[in-house]
Amino acid sequence: MWVALVLPWVVKSERLSPVQWLGLAFAFSAVVFTLREGFAVPGQPLQWLGNLLGLVAGMFWGLTTVLIRSSSLSRTCPEKLLFHQVALSTVALPLISLVFGALWLGEAVTPALLAALALVAMGIALVSRRPGPLSKK
Repeated sequence: MWVALVLPWVVKSERLSPVQWLGLAFAFSAVVFTLREGFAVPGQPLQWLGNLLGLVAGMFWGLTTVLIRSSSLSRTCPEKLLFHQVALSTVALPLISLVFGALWLGEAVTPALLAALALVAMGIALVSRRPGPLSKK
């Protein structure tokens, strides 16, 4: 949805037809319907914050697509783009998690936490690599 809203402003050849605008309105209505309970849950005063963070995450994912489509990256092969995204995520996401956990949630930075973040980063790297032979005979 974010891509459909932003891309026509950035890439002039990407215009939505009236039927596509109608579909986009239905999609936004579905999101509002899905998140409606988060704004009125008794005993969960911060439920709306999780919904907001989910929307922001979707917005940033969509902005990544807009950036790719509106720049010279659109001529790059998809495998190379994915490699760069995964490589950046492997390094950046554990560090961002550490900073936000410590500053926003007040979590203590312990050796166990650092080890867990290192394992997450290694897991992302291992899962994202090209599969090779399991054993040489």
